[in-house]
Amino acid sequence: MAIIPLKIPEGIYKNGTDNQRAGRWSDCNLIRFYEDTIRPVLGWRFWALLDNNTDQRCPRGIHAWRDNSGSRWLSTGQYDKVYVFTIAGVKYDITPTGMTTGRLSAEENLGYGGGTYSTGEYGTQRVSTGNFLPATVYHYDNYGEHLLFMHTDSGILYRWELNTSLVATQVTNAPTGLKAIVVSENRFVMACQSRTVNWSSQEQITDWTPTTTNSAGSFTLNTSGTIQSATRVRKQVLFITDEDCWVANYLGSPFYWGFEKVGTSGIIAPRGFANIDMGCVFMGQRGFYVYNGNLQKLNCEIADFLFNDINRSEIGQIYAVPNRQFSEVIWFYPSSTNTHCDKYVSWNYEKNVWSIGKCDRSCGVDRGVFELPIYASSLAKTDNNTGTPIPAQNMLLEHEVGVSYPEAEGSTAGVPFLESGDIDLQNDKVLHLTKLIPDESNLGDVNIKLKSKYFPTSSEEIHPSTGHFSSTNPTPIRVSGKQLKVRFEANPTQPSDFRIGTFKVEGKVGGGR
Repeated sequence: MAIIPLKIPEGIYKNGTDNQRAGRWSDCNLIRFYEDTIRPVLGWRFWALLDNNTDQRCPRGIHAWRDNSGSRWLSTGQYDKVYVFTIAGVKYDITPTGMTTGRLSAEENLGYGGGTYSTGEYGTQRVSTGNFLPATVYHYDNYGEHLLFMHTDSGILYRWELNTSLVATQVTNAPTGLKAIVVSENRFVMACQSRTVNWSSQEQITDWTPTTTNSAGSFTLNTSGTIQSATRVRKQVLFITDEDCWVANYLGSPFYWGFEKVGTSGIIAPRGFANIDMGCVFMGQRGFYVYNGNLQKLNCEIADFLFNDINRSEIGQIYAVPNRQFSEVIWFYPSSTNTHCDKYVSWNYEKNVWSIGKCDRSCGVDRGVFELPIYASSLAKTDNNTGTPIPAQNMLLEHEVGVSYPEAEGSTAGVPFLESGDIDLQNDKVLHLTKLIPDESNLGDVNIKLKSKYFPTSSEEIHPSTGHFSSTNPTPIRVSGKQLKVRFEANPTQPSDFRIGTFKVEGKVGGGR
C-alpha cells in the first residue's frame, strides 16, 4: 500500500482548461488560505438597519472616521440618501437639501448625447447601443474632523460638520461636475473633473480661485481618459482614469503641484481600488495592478473566470475593500446578469494567492476605526430551509465574527467549500484507494466528497454517490481511477473555524476495473 499526500498549492487557479487546473484548487466559496492552512472566511452579524424597502437601495459608498474628541462615526451613501451613524448604531439623515438623485443601477443612455453624433433620426429615441450610464457611487474623505463627500451623478462637493441636527451643505466656491475627491496630507482639497484636477488654497476649503496671495490652482491631465479615482499613496496623490494613471507631487510655491503620468492602465470602476501598506491596488479592465512608486501588473490566477463572469453593464458598482487582519483585498462585483454585487474575488498580498466566492455586499470598510469590518448588504434573500423569499433589507453587517452566515443568497451560498482540479495520483496509472487520512485541527469539522475518472474527458464518478464522507482517523473509502478530485465542505451541523492541512490517501496500483 502506498500513502500519497494530497499536497496542493495554495490559492484558486481558474484560468484555462480543466487540464491546466490539474493539481490545483479550482473552486471555492468563503475560503481563505492563511498561515499555511485552509480556513473558512468568518461570518457576520447585524449591526444597523439602513432602511427597509423593496427597491434594494444599496449603499455605494461607506466611510469611517474619528472626530477630534475621539468619537467614532460612519457614513453611507445611497443613490438618494446620505446617513451617518454613531458608535452605537444610531442613524442620522444628513442628505443635502436638493441633492441630485442618482441611479440605483446602470441605465442605458438613449437620450441626447448618448451615442455617436448623427446616429438615428432626429426626435426619435435611439435603439439600444450598449452605452450605459453607470450606477451612482460615492467618494469620501475628511477635512480635519469634518466629512467631505460627493456622488458621481451630482458632481457637487458637500461638507458635514458633525452637527446631527443639520444636513450636509455644498462647499462654497468649489468646482462642480466632479468625478472624484481627495484631501492631500498637507490639507489641499483636490476636486477632479473629467480631466482637470482643481485644488483649493492650502487650509482654505472655500478658496478655489488662483491668485498671487493663495495656493489654489488646477492642472489638466494630458489623457484621453476620464478621472475615476483619487487617493493618497506614498506621500503622493494618485489619480486613476479609465485609461491611465497619474501622480501629483507637492512642489511648493509658485506651482505647488507637479503631475506625472506613471502608467497606461486604467481602473474598471471608480471604487475598484484599495490602499494597503504596499501601495494602492486596483482592478483594471482585464487585470489587477498595484502602484507602489511604480505601476505593476499582478499575476492573477482567476482572471479568465472573473472577467468573463462580470456583468459588464454594471461594472460601475465594483467595490474594493482592504482586510488587513488577513492581508487581503476583496473586490465585490455583479456577476452575469445580476444588477447588484453578488460575488467577490480576494487577493492575499502576503502569499500572492487568490480566492473567490458568493457574498452580496455593495461596499465595506476595514476595521480600525471600528472593532470589526462593516459591510453593506441589500439584496433580497431566500430562506435556506423553506425556499421562501425574504424581502430586501438594507443593512450594515459586522464581518469576521463567528462562523454563522445568516440570510445567505440561495441554499448553498453560505456553506464554505473547497474543491480541487484533477489530481494525477500515480503518473497515469490506475490506483485503488482504501483509506483517507485526515489532517484537521478538530476531526469532523469538514465533510469530504471524492470524484474519480480514468481519462481527462471521461465522466466523473462521485464518492459517495449520495451524501459525503464524515472524516474519521482514518476514513475508509473505496475509490478507483487515474485522476481524483477532492471537495471539502464545512459540516453544517458542526460549524467551526476549521483548519485543514495536508490530507493523505492510501491505496495500491492496479489494473483497470
